[in-house]
Amino acid sequence: MANSDLSEHLRKKSQSEEFSHIYRTLAWFLGIAAWLFGTIDRSLAAFADGYVSAIDLMQIAIAVFLFVCWLFLKPNWRFANRKSQTDVFDKLSAKK
Repeated sequence: MANSDLSEHLRKKSQSEEFSHIYRTLAWFLGIAAWLFGTIDRSLAAFADGYVSAIDLMQIAIAVFLFVCWLFLKPNWRFANRKSQTDVFDKLSAKK
């Protein structure tokens, strides 16, 4: 591959990685909204009748546990802070 072909390939790869990162982040935020809704809905349903059973408490505990697990699945934010591969490649090819 010539330098321009490799540079173009790296740019396209960088753009697809950026799109993938944005998609994963959006899905993660939508998941947070869904888990919050589910946890709040389960809590309201459990406390609505004035009697809380052990099954209700277990369902709330499981929903909260899964919500906390979802928070730990946060997409890798390192991508936004690192330098683009094309910038590094352009600097290396400029030195030659």
